[in-house]
Amino acid sequence: MKKGFTLIELLIVIAIFGVIVGVTISAFWGVLHSQSLTRGVHDVASIITDARRRTMSGENDVMYGVVVASTTIALVRGPEYDVASSTSVVYELPRSVELQSFTTSTSTITFDSLTGHASVSGQFVYAHAQSTTTTQSVTIETSGLVTVD
Repeated sequence: MKKGFTLIELLIVIAIFGVIVGVTISAFWGVLHSQSLTRGVHDVASIITDARRRTMSGENDVMYGVVVASTTIALVRGPEYDVASSTSVVYELPRSVELQSFTTSTSTITFDSLTGHASVSGQFVYAHAQSTTTTQSVTIETSGLVTVD
């Protein structure tokens, strides 16, 4: 009696191994996409909060704001709030993250220097560029508080 594996048994094992590898790689990419989206959204919330903090503290005796675009967010100084100004700092979002929609009346947000109230309230919804079904949003309240959903 011969000992060993038949060709069919080997092909079945290789097929099962291929399915397991395919599922694992798919799950891994899903986690990477989710992490880059989360990081990008938290960066946006942090920059908006920083603009509010700078305005309320009276840093450089000017008001600060942010200008949100599809793949960037700019920390800008008032009163002109010009992204092209030498005093503006433009932050690039991770390449795989982009602004999907926003419910504010404008993409420029400024803050009151005494109360910290935002000039607009609403949501900025971000999605992964390759999987627009997964979204996260940054919500700006009238009070100036920023949350990530």
